[in-house]
Amino acid sequence: MGELSARVALFFHGAWWDAVSTHIGGASWSFAPGGCMLLLCGVPLALVLAFFCYRRTTEGLTLRSRVMLTALRWVSLSIVLLMVAGTVCRVSLVRTERPELLIVVDDSPSMSLPSGRTTRLQAAQEALDHGLLARLSRSYTVRPVHTSDGLPIHSEAQPQSLAQCLIRQAARATEHPLAGILLISDGIQSGSTELSAAARELPAPVYCLTFDAETVRCDVVVEDLVLPPYVYQHDPALISAQIRSYGYAGPANLQVAAVDQGVETPVASAQLMLRADGEPTVAAVSFVVPTAGLRRYVLRVQPVANELTDRNNSVDFHLDVRPERIRVLFIEGEPSWEYRYAREALLSDPVIEFYGWVRLGDQEWFYQGAPKRPDGQPVFADTNLGFPGSREEMLLFDVTVLGDLERKLFEQGNRFALLESYVRQYGG
Repeated sequence: MGELSARVALFFHGAWWDAVSTHIGGASWSFAPGGCMLLLCGVPLALVLAFFCYRRTTEGLTLRSRVMLTALRWVSLSIVLLMVAGTVCRVSLVRTERPELLIVVDDSPSMSLPSGRTTRLQAAQEALDHGLLARLSRSYTVRPVHTSDGLPIHSEAQPQSLAQCLIRQAARATEHPLAGILLISDGIQSGSTELSAAARELPAPVYCLTFDAETVRCDVVVEDLVLPPYVYQHDPALISAQIRSYGYAGPANLQVAAVDQGVETPVASAQLMLRADGEPTVAAVSFVVPTAGLRRYVLRVQPVANELTDRNNSVDFHLDVRPERIRVLFIEGEPSWEYRYAREALLSDPVIEFYGWVRLGDQEWFYQGAPKRPDGQPVFADTNLGFPGSREEMLLFDVTVLGDLERKLFEQGNRFALLESYVRQYGG
């Protein structure tokens, strides 16, 4: 009786398929305060009321019709009483489902190496297609994925951190918890996270199926590129990366090239010594970026002798190159705490390039700032003037801060007109 009432509750709730096909684990009913007593007394009274409503009604109604109308009225009144009583039915559903098995196929560049008549990746795919996938599907709900799934477009040809890819694929939301993870790979690991450490963080045991891992004798892998969030035009950009070498120890040439419309132009290079045990070697290279905008570059280690593949020797990256810094000129009539604190605050901001003039005596000025412009010309022709001597010198600065200066300083060399032009015509 309890299972029947649970299925009826599911039917009226709208879960029609569950009401018919699903096993009922249990059902419990609850009512508002006094609701149970209301049903016990109200349902029989509703039956009596419905009976008397149609007992004397005989005009044009057969006995069968009166019985059916009495039943319908009783059911309607009972449903109203159920709602008034605050009736809640909690149903436990029991489903029988197979556990889920995640199959992660490594499609990193090293899996494109030859393995007999095919590549390692093709051999792994053939093993899945010719029996392995079918056998696993008898006991598991199989979910096959590749390590590059979810990576940005065109990044599948770049070195992949096997540990990070495994964590990312296992973390993708599914309806059921994982019973196990099968990793099909050649075992070549890129990235600073060890595969064994990543396996301990996963929610299911990891099983490995390897292909031709023992044939790796010499391979250089570029990984873990570290970039600044942005650089300024004409400023040096420092790029670093970890280089791992398997089976090769010796010198290697690291090169950075700018990529513009498919044409590579070398901008920097460095020499490094590699170890053959796979331990990472940190390489850093610096170069000046002459053009603002989002610039594309490639960092590449030149192939070494007898290397199996050079597909994992390079990494493409972009640099956010911003225009020149905001140049601020601060002119102060005497040494003051205001100038000192303002200078320290402005110098702490990497967006600002600070220049300052402080008067030490009647005709003596102390200049602070870069001596030359980006084009190599001097910032000021005469640093003892205490003020820009021409419109060209004035327009070098985006902001000019005037401290405690007397009027006679601006009356020299038509400086009032220079300031007005700087603000009104050029937006200074």
